[in-house]
Order: sequence, then structure tokens, then C-alpha cells
Amino acid sequence: MAKAHKKNLKPIRLVKKANDLIEARHSLSTWEMRIFLKIIFLVNEEANKGTTNFVIPIRELIKDFHLENSRQSYQLFREARKALATRSIQIYQQNRDTGSWEMVNKSLFSETAHSVKMNSDNTISDDDDGYIRLQLHDQIKSYLLNIDGSLDKNYTLFDRNYAIELPIKILRFYLLLKRFADTGFRYMTVDEIRDVFDLQDKYKSFGNIKQRLIDKAKVELEEKTDIRFEYEEVKKAGSKAVFAIKFRIFSNTPKGKQLPLTLQQEASLIETGSDGVEKTEKIDDDFDRHFDKYFVEMRPYGVSASTLTQWLKQYDIAHIEACWQAFLNKVKTGKVNEKDKNKQGGYLRVLIEQADFSQKQIGITLKKMTEKNDLPPEIELKKQAEKRQFEYDLTVSEMLFQDFPNLKQDILDLINRTEQTVYTKENIEDFPFLKSKMIFRLKQQFPDRFK
Repeated sequence: MAKAHKKNLKPIRLVKKANDLIEARHSLSTWEMRIFLKIIFLVNEEANKGTTNFVIPIRELIKDFHLENSRQSYQLFREARKALATRSIQIYQQNRDTGSWEMVNKSLFSETAHSVKMNSDNTISDDDDGYIRLQLHDQIKSYLLNIDGSLDKNYTLFDRNYAIELPIKILRFYLLLKRFADTGFRYMTVDEIRDVFDLQDKYKSFGNIKQRLIDKAKVELEEKTDIRFEYEEVKKAGSKAVFAIKFRIFSNTPKGKQLPLTLQQEASLIETGSDGVEKTEKIDDDFDRHFDKYFVEMRPYGVSASTLTQWLKQYDIAHIEACWQAFLNKVKTGKVNEKDKNKQGGYLRVLIEQADFSQKQIGITLKKMTEKNDLPPEIELKKQAEKRQFEYDLTVSEMLFQDFPNLKQDILDLINRTEQTVYTKENIEDFPFLKSKMIFRLKQQFPDRFK
């Protein structure tokens, strides 16, 4: 069906796709996926900002995906439109009432239609080359329409040309790895690969998955995209069966091609500052949540948004929390002038920023507050819940380290690389907050295991 096209350099057109959609489970066909990709292209265009109802000429779909302009192509898109009317995807989501995680079905479209051409005798003509129309379902809008900000942590940026040139399964493979390009590696169990690619009834042996999917993706990505990968088979202790795959992800210049200047310019906007110096700072997935919490609480004490932003970027969240609780205790006991909010804010700044307020002192402060039962009830309940969660996370972490023998070193290497530290497996216990850092990285790699 696809036409042969001369491989010329194409202008780069970057689009974003929600990470939840990348990780979602679905069984969309190739033709259905082309329509859905077209929707993603359209919502990335400024002219369509906020649009939920899309009318797409079928000839435009054929042109975008380099397909044969034939009656069969038109018919296949119409059939795909009909199927999309009842399609849904499965996304992990936390229940707001119970706090438990669920696999939730999300409908894609609330209404779909395609044009028809009537003959003079009121029969439907086969010659209509019209359009398809799709109305986004309310359940899926937030994943497609909230795409402002090129560094949004919930989205992955990629070149739309890859969506056109790569087979659908290979494109999905690309996006699953592209998400972790800055991390440099990703683990996936064999069962997870079967689930994501809807292979439960296909490729019974791992050898088939390796030959028909992984090795094929390896060649395609290296030849055509901005990333490439190597992989290692992971086996559980005492077992000969492959349990999981560790993918090592590298930046890549497609063979025989030179990256267009437009791509280099786009990359520089994301990876470097105006001075051309590469940025190593990573966006914390919890930054927005922490900012919202502390700004509401600290603002009455004269803490500005810029000051709080600086603290969240510079200091560990546990340090900020402990200093904040120590500060509140000082206010409560009258050791800080309760009427002078500016002086209180200045004292909080000194508490957080002074170098000699050590982690040990922070721990002693919190311990004294807990022993004296000075913590407000809501904070005490929160700390108890956090302690239970931390203990659970530690248990899951240990299970992961047992399943993946090299995982602990991989996570430490990642932390050392991004934070310019020299932690080792032997001195984990010497750094109280290192376990929290490791859990944070593990949750990025294995979100399903922590749910």
C-alpha cells in the first residue's frame, strides 16, 4: 500500500504525546492508529488549541502517511473510523476516594462520522473522497489538550516524521524508549512487552519476540530515528528463562543522514541555555506538588514564589520539610515574634539556607517534636502515612533488586551522573536520603510495581 519515496531530509516538526498515552494498553489497528496520530498532530498546532471536534479530509490522511491514493485506502480509513467509535484505551489511574490504583478504560471519541455521497437514486456512491469527523471524548481530553510548555514532565517530544516513516509497532517501541532517553536505560519484563504490544496470543516464545519485534526495532530505530539501543537479557537467579530486558538508550544520528539544522535548533532550546552551555538540571516530577503545598503555607510568612522555587531546586525536600516543621515549632512556642511576619520569614530563610543546620540537627528537631507530641494532628497523621508508604516502597525496591541483579548499580550510576555524586552500594546506609532518591528513580522505571 505504501508508496516508495526518495529519502530526502524533511523539515523537523516536533509534536508531544502524553506519557500516559505512550504507556497505555490498547489494540488499535494500523489504520485506526493513523487517525489517532493525525489527531495528535492537529492538537499540537496552535490553530487547533482547545479544539475537540476534528474534521479531517481522507485525502489529507493519505498524503500525510504516504499511502496509495486508491479506493481501498479510502475504504480502510472509513472502516477504521467506524471501529474508533467504540475503541478505548487502558490507563493506570489513582482512585481519588480510596487512594488505590486502578486500570481504567478511557473512551477515545464520543462521536465519529464520515461523509457520504448520494447517487441520484438515493443510493450511496462508492466514489466519495470526503472526510471523517471525530469528537474527543471527555475522558481523553486532558491527555491531548493540556500540552502547553515544551518541557512538560508528563509529555514526550518527538519528530512527527517518525510517526509517518515507522511501522506502528516500531513507532510504539520508539516512544516507549524515547521517554527514558535522558535516563539512558529502561527495564521491561517479557510479560510487560507482551501486554503493551498486545502479543498475548502471538509469539509464544521469547525467541519470537526477540526476532520479530526487538531486533527489528533495533535496526529500524538506528537507521531512521534520533535514538538507538542495545539490550541485555535478564534472568532470575537459578532460572534459564528470560525474565526481562534491560534496554540501554543512546542518542543517534540516522545512518547516511545529517541532522537538519532545525532539529539542532529545537534541541538547543530544550538542552542548552542562551549561553550554549548544556543544562544538567532535571525537572522533578514532584516539583509542582511541593510548590503548591509550601507556597500556600509559607506565603503568609513573606516567602515569595521565586524564593520557594530556588529552595525546591537547591535543597532536598526532606531538608525543607524538617526546617519548616522546626520553624513552625519556634512560632508555636513563641521563640519567634508571632506578630512580625517579615522577621519570621527571615528566620525561616536562615534556617533553610544556613550551612551549619545539619541533617543530624534536623532529625533531632523532628524527633523532639514527635516525642513531645507537638506536631499538629494532621501533620502527625501525614507523617505516619508517609512512614507506612516509605516502608512499603522499600519492600517493593528490595523485590525489584532481587528480580534485577544489576538494577541497584544502574540506579546509583544514574543518580551519580545527574547529581555529580559518588554514591556506592557499600555506603547506602551512610546517606539517609539516598534510599528516597533511589525509590524516586525506581518509581520512574517501574510505576506499575509501586501501585
